[in-house]
Amino acid sequence: MKNSIRRLISLATVLALLILSTAVLSSCYVVKSGKMRKIEGTYQLTSYSGKSDMLAEREMTLYLVIRSDGTGYYAYKDNDTEPVIKGITCSFEQDPENSSKYSDVFVNFGDGDGPVKFGIQAAGWFEIDTRLGFSKLQWTNTSDLSLGTYTLHASFTRVSRATDLSYINEHF
Repeated sequence: MKNSIRRLISLATVLALLILSTAVLSSCYVVKSGKMRKIEGTYQLTSYSGKSDMLAEREMTLYLVIRSDGTGYYAYKDNDTEPVIKGITCSFEQDPENSSKYSDVFVNFGDGDGPVKFGIQAAGWFEIDTRLGFSKLQWTNTSDLSLGTYTLHASFTRVSRATDLSYINEHF
């Protein structure tokens, strides 16, 4: 009887640890809502990592132009891809606590995968740049959970208030 109770407690402990580790490894990012004037503009990819620093490995350059009307552009190139500039669509999610601000932007790159949700970290009094953050838990089917699980992170920093291709044409 005591042996079965110990096994039950051990099983409950293992399940609790799995649930807590899932919460810790989940796709989290910091959000600081901002007004549209702080969000519109041209962003540059400043970090992209998962199991490694993919930004440096691929020598990637990626710019996003976010416009308040739900349109924009992206410009992309890496060491294996010729430069490309394409249109995007985007939508904004209002902050539930302040309807004049936005907490997330959904960017649809038109690749068939649907929109990607970026958390907004709006510039404040002491911060210069607005940032967009993305984080997603990736899992591949392996027998060892620690080898198959990692988090994909991407971060964009606003480099210009331009909502056209002028900054991209100058720097890309």
